[in-house]
Amino acid sequence: PYLLTFQYLSRSESPHALPTLIAGLAAESPSIRAAATEALILRRQTNAHLEMIRRVDLHSPGILEVLKRNLTIFSY
Repeated sequence: PYLLTFQYLSRSESPHALPTLIAGLAAESPSIRAAATEALILRRQTNAHLEMIRRVDLHSPGILEVLKRNLTIFSY
C-alpha cells in the first residue's frame, strides 16, 4: 500500500511531498528507502536530487543500484 503513496508523492504539488520523501530516505525499511529514492528521482527537481546526494551514506546497496540505473536523469 505504501508504494501507491510514494507514486502519488512523486507527482504531488504539495509542499509537504518533498520533505516526506526525504524523510523516507532515512526509514528503517530498505523497501521504503528504495521507494522514496525512486519517487525523488521521478520528481525531477534539483533540490530533491541534491538531498539524495547529501544522504548517499544512508543508501543501501539496493538504493545505489536504483541511482545507477537513473544516472541520465541527473545530467542537467
